[in-house]
Amino acid sequence: MITKLLLMLIFFLAIVNESKPHEPVFKHEIGLVPGVVYMADNNKMAIGLQLEYQYILGTNSPDLHIYGSVENVFTNEKHYGVSIGMGITLLNHLEVSVGPGLVMHGKDLLFSAHVEAGYGFDINRFVIGPVFEFAYIGHHSHAMAGIAIGLAF
Repeated sequence: MITKLLLMLIFFLAIVNESKPHEPVFKHEIGLVPGVVYMADNNKMAIGLQLEYQYILGTNSPDLHIYGSVENVFTNEKHYGVSIGMGITLLNHLEVSVGPGLVMHGKDLLFSAHVEAGYGFDINRFVIGPVFEFAYIGHHSHAMAGIAIGLAF
C-alpha cells in the first residue's frame, strides 16, 4: 500500500514538474536525505541520514555543480562520513555526482569514494526526489536509497 502511494506521489510530482514553465535557476541547494542503507560487509540494513549542499556553477544545461555531504549511518558501530565532489545534471533533473571522502567506521578513519544519483522534482523553491548513493571504503561498502528534501536559494 505504501509503495503504491509513493509511486503515485512520484508520478504526480513528475507531471507537475514537467508541465509548468521553468523557474529561475537558483545557485544553492541544501537538503536532508533520510534513507535505508545496506551495509555490504556484514549484510545488514540500517537507517542513514545525509545533509547535502550544492553550489551550481552554471545556468546552462547540463549544469555542473560542486557538492558537500555529511552522513551518519545508525549502526552498532560509529559510522560518520564527509565527502566533497562534482556532479552534472543530465536529462532535465537527473543528477549524477562523484567524489572522495573520509569515513569514521568504528575506530578507523578511512578514505572513501562516493557515487550518487538522484532525480529532483522542483516545487517552487523546494526540491524532492529519490536518491541512490554508493560508497566504497576499502574493506567496507554501503548503498543507500532515500528521499531528498531540499531548499533552493
